[in-house]
Amino acid sequence: MNKESWKPLDLHGAFAKGYITPERCAEIMRMGEIAVRNRRRVINTSTAERHALWLAAIEDGWIGRYNNEGYDTEREYFLREAITEALQHESKTAAGLQSVQPVSALWMVETPPEPLDFILGVYGFVRVTVGILTAAGATGKSFFALQLAIDIATGANLLGMGLTTGRVAYLSLEDHQNIVHHRTFAIGQHLDPTARARLHPENLSILPCVGTRVDVEVEEAEIIARYRGYRLIIVDTLSKAHSYEENSNSEMSRLLVILDRIARDTGAGVLFLHHVAKNADGKSQHAARGASAITDNARWAGYVQRLSVEDAEHAQTADGEDIESQNAWKYICFNCAKPNYTQPTDPCWFSREEGTGVLLPTKLQEKTDPEGDERAAAAKRLIKGKKRGNSKPTPPPTPGATMGNSYYAGKNGDSLTDRHQSMDEVVHGIFTEEPGDDDDAIF
Repeated sequence: MNKESWKPLDLHGAFAKGYITPERCAEIMRMGEIAVRNRRRVINTSTAERHALWLAAIEDGWIGRYNNEGYDTEREYFLREAITEALQHESKTAAGLQSVQPVSALWMVETPPEPLDFILGVYGFVRVTVGILTAAGATGKSFFALQLAIDIATGANLLGMGLTTGRVAYLSLEDHQNIVHHRTFAIGQHLDPTARARLHPENLSILPCVGTRVDVEVEEAEIIARYRGYRLIIVDTLSKAHSYEENSNSEMSRLLVILDRIARDTGAGVLFLHHVAKNADGKSQHAARGASAITDNARWAGYVQRLSVEDAEHAQTADGEDIESQNAWKYICFNCAKPNYTQPTDPCWFSREEGTGVLLPTKLQEKTDPEGDERAAAAKRLIKGKKRGNSKPTPPPTPGATMGNSYYAGKNGDSLTDRHQSMDEVVHGIFTEEPGDDDDAIF
């Protein structure tokens, strides 16, 4: 085919006319899939000539080389058609019911299952699943993730969470090697000789990837081959590990399928770090920035959050020391926002070590009432937990009055005394409950 007789053809048309061989068509399709993921807007860009799909087309004489005037309309048409073909081809690869065999329900009923392997213990992140850890910027999620990786790889238990040991991979896509070195060195000062001896690459693989384009789709096979048999793979952060549109539910769903395959084929839990949306409640499972499919398709969601200045006013350390508002940032908590395979649990609190930022387990508690009025303090917490917006709490009835509707009670042949507790009994129950029963406490 010469340039003068060139006409816009789709990929199948070019193959049908004998311009390319079946092998060459398949090769361009394969490179087209990578092209779509790595760069969606390649038409008339300065780097287009270096793109694999363009080079393949240039080599076959389908399009001319890029010049100051760009590519003509017909040649742009070819690329759009090729990308469309690549997208259609992508939906047929590594997918579909044809690759899945049914499982016998009778076998599942009669065969006791293997126990779930919880990576994070009571916090419920299960091996061979995908989880998300969210936090606002500069909260400490990367430090927490690195310390978590070291704890699992060495059994050091610096976080005090008592986690089962195993091999861990930590892909640092956000902080360069010098930063990771500083943090690892600081954490290492808290390790005993036994834990330090376990810090070899076979147990903990730290990859400082800043400046290197990592795409979990393009490198899926490499990741699976390198980390098969690992217990945990941490990706810090998700936004730098793909080329999809973060606000698209369909594209984020496809990305999570790739992470699911990595988890399935390596046997590891895949935990990716992600930022929260602007003004989002960091404790909510839907706080993650971008499409809702990010959290919806993950099987576990956790969060790291700093102690707010407001909550610091009502908090103190376990030894009764008040927390100054300017020091509130030193305390962070970790908890599960989406526990699919376990019940909710209490948050885990940490304090940052002075000068290093190493997270040390700590306990926080609510301040005792300065006047010693426990009833007033309990009522304050109760109202704080129930109050919403500008609504006012319902004033309590007169002690001794009964609760309920007299009309319906009489209609059913009951007396209010039989059907409801008196208000003074309810008040007595609120203020005499055992410590830790207050569901509205902030710690």
